[in-house]
Amino acid sequence: MVHIVYSEAYFKDCVFEHSLMDALDIDISTATIENCLFTDSGNDALDLMDSKVVVVDTVLKNSGDKGISVGEGSRLFAVNSRLEGNAIGVQVKDGSAASLYNLDFVGNKLALDAYKKNWRYDGGGEVFIHKSHFKENLQGLTADKNSKIHISDSFFSHLPELKKK
Repeated sequence: MVHIVYSEAYFKDCVFEHSLMDALDIDISTATIENCLFTDSGNDALDLMDSKVVVVDTVLKNSGDKGISVGEGSRLFAVNSRLEGNAIGVQVKDGSAASLYNLDFVGNKLALDAYKKNWRYDGGGEVFIHKSHFKENLQGLTADKNSKIHISDSFFSHLPELKKK
């Protein structure tokens, strides 16, 4: 729907509905997304590649693939947001890092995933989760041997099954 490259962008009070593929694709850029709604994306609601992005007070729901895909050396800071009904809530891979603060993961098939996909990167994904809530997800968390998920002061409506890839 929207693709930005080599840019600085600020999205506020935007609605991204029924995109055929990715709703917002950010490559090699810096962006802030504030108080936006992403709903019914055909693929990812938000797709990051080699970018630095801040997400605040945003809802990402019913994506065909990921609510937020953090890849290829990207950095994400997300706060006070909701990921609901996505195939995967947040996926962090290939040398990327995500700091997630006060997020609600509700009704996703998989809430959070971290892994190494591309051999060009030394490691997988690293995720820091603080004060977040996981509820009614079919699967909680997955990470491969190249990735890390750090959880603090968060609530799970039921304990996640620990699975390795």
